[in-house]
Amino acid sequence: MNTLLTRLLPALLIALVAGAAGYGMGAQDKPKPAPVPTLKVNEVARVGQSVITAEDFIERLLQFEKILIPDRRNGGMVYDDLIAERMLQLEAERIELTIKPREIGNEQEVLDKAFKGEFQRWNDDLLKQQRERGIPESPRTWLEFLRDRFNMNDGQYRGFLQRMARLNLLMRLLVNHWEESTECADAMGLRVESKQAAADLLARAKRGESLANLARNNSNDTRTRDFAGRIGTVWPKDGRLDAEVDAAFWKLNKGQYSEPIETREGWWIVLRGEGRLPNEAAIWDVRDELLKRPNVDRNRFQAWRNALAASGRYAYERRMPGWDVAANEP
Repeated sequence: MNTLLTRLLPALLIALVAGAAGYGMGAQDKPKPAPVPTLKVNEVARVGQSVITAEDFIERLLQFEKILIPDRRNGGMVYDDLIAERMLQLEAERIELTIKPREIGNEQEVLDKAFKGEFQRWNDDLLKQQRERGIPESPRTWLEFLRDRFNMNDGQYRGFLQRMARLNLLMRLLVNHWEESTECADAMGLRVESKQAAADLLARAKRGESLANLARNNSNDTRTRDFAGRIGTVWPKDGRLDAEVDAAFWKLNKGQYSEPIETREGWWIVLRGEGRLPNEAAIWDVRDELLKRPNVDRNRFQAWRNALAASGRYAYERRMPGWDVAANEP
């Protein structure tokens, strides 16, 4: 079932990328709590002017317990899920983006069909086990499946599908439109321990040596070492690059190397590759086309979320007793 949820319900599991890390989970521009706490007792986070209460957290925690196996349940994941969902809602409200009941209904049908397929496979496995044990075959009903697998009744299941359908649709619209309306470019690079080592490798690259080979043989960064220097397509402040690297990267021209860039983890050199200028079409003009696309995966959603956090559009504060402050602090 975990595979099904990961594939079909990314809104539910977006927080798995970051665990309990909080709001902006990239390597860069992580929002900091307000210097003077403003949250009141029973308030655990704020995104913009939208407050998340302890009751909100407990309610979501109970929802997660119904659909995730015990070793995947995590309070930090739940906390982060609430914050991420609140960001989607605020962005939708800001641009007056609404999801039509018909669209939610269609998405619910897709999700329901996937769950019914999982139900059939679950029953098939159960019958196989019964045959192997030589006991009478006794398939479960749909309601028994919901109860035994997710601790839900049919009404709770329908409400769950409606929420997931709306979040999936919001992500398709907001994330895809952000990607297409924002400049992006391919990035390659490597990281080493010293400025001198970076300068030496940069000189070799400029003399014509392959950056792919240089990264594969010299980079201290696992990603660029394993993928021969390839970082992938990046958007400004999307969290895929350290803050210092991100700032330098967007000043480069196509085909240009950066000078050595110091970060907390070492020294980088990066190469800016092919890029794409932003599409200026309004979301309303491409709305129907965006909705037809597949669900947005966790990595893409995380990039959107990092960029939104870095924009400073929404003030952010979190104060969860036991995590952000001592359990006995107010």
